[in-house]
Amino acid sequence: MSTEKIIDSCGLGEALARNREFKASLRMYNLAITQNPENPYAYKGRALNLASLKIFAAATIAYKKCLTLAPEWAGLIRYYMGLNYHAWQKYHLAIKEYRQALTDSWPKDTKTMKEFNTSSVYLRMGRTYRSSGKPREALRCFEKAWSINPHRTRTLATEVSKLGKKAIQARAPYWVKKS
Repeated sequence: MSTEKIIDSCGLGEALARNREFKASLRMYNLAITQNPENPYAYKGRALNLASLKIFAAATIAYKKCLTLAPEWAGLIRYYMGLNYHAWQKYHLAIKEYRQALTDSWPKDTKTMKEFNTSSVYLRMGRTYRSSGKPREALRCFEKAWSINPHRTRTLATEVSKLGKKAIQARAPYWVKKS
């Protein structure tokens, strides 16, 4: 098969996913994988669609295959794997992937992207700690996200308010209004 058709399958899959047509998008990525089993974009798209369809085990397999094919994307793929494990309520695995995402490389690793990505990882890790009943660890992650990207104050203040009064009273960051 030609490369042009593979790109078209991935492009169409991406467009369908943007329209929240995950099953149709998944078919396009599966077609791209059939045409070229070494295409990391297709595996990433497949994994994202499987996760959106709540088929978490299969999404994990696709993410791992993508990681094998494109190790230079490790930070991004591990971030997505963390999101997948969080949605699957496997919080300890999500935390593990987020921690690894902080040390791995990211595609297009410019300084601005790196800061945004790192802040996003800490934000998601904080949400995972909150969901797993660990408010102090969550608060530390939210503080770290804020120190990297202070433009997220409103989002982070909302996240901290969800931790509950005991966690906030124990150690509220100065940018959170105390009630």
